[in-house]
Amino acid sequence: MDRVMDLDEAAAALTGRLPAWRAAGLTCAPSAWRDRASPWPLQPMRTAADFVALPDGCAAAASGHRGLLP
Repeated sequence: MDRVMDLDEAAAALTGRLPAWRAAGLTCAPSAWRDRASPWPLQPMRTAADFVALPDGCAAAASGHRGLLP
C-alpha cells in the first residue's frame, strides 16, 4: 500500500514530541531525513532537509525507558 504524506508535517510532529519524550527520561536524537537520491544502501539520515535532494522519509531515534510515552 502506498501512502502519501507531507514529510514537513511529519517532521514537525516528531520534533514537537521530543520535549515530552526527553522529560519521560528518553534520550532523543533530532529529527532526520532520508534521501532517496543517495545510492542504496548508503542513504544517510540528514538532520536538515535542505541537504536532502529527494526526501522519502523522516525519523527520530529515541532510547531508554522510564514510564509511558505521551
